Amino acid sequence: MAVDLGHVKIWTIKKLPYFRTLILNMPVIETDKLPYIAAVDEDWRIYIHPRALKLSAKELGMILLHEASHCVYRHAKRGKVLAASDPQF
Repeated sequence: MAVDLGHVKIWTIKKLPYFRTLILNMPVIETDKLPYIAAVDEDWRIYIHPRALKLSAKELGMILLHEASHCVYRHAKRGKVLAASDPQF
């Protein structure tokens, strides 16, 4: 049975209220085009593979927090800068 993303977001912000605004406002997009369970883009959208919806609310909540932290620490932007400065990156 698929987990309810609304329930997952509520669980997540109860665990880490600091991420409340971010978690509640980040769109979560389901796609089977990912080679892994989840990803985030530079526009602060979280992409999840359909198999992630089979995880428990706690497991998926931790994944959402992990992906949200990539946005907070600007990993997408830093990755672009690194890629531009190092052709082997």
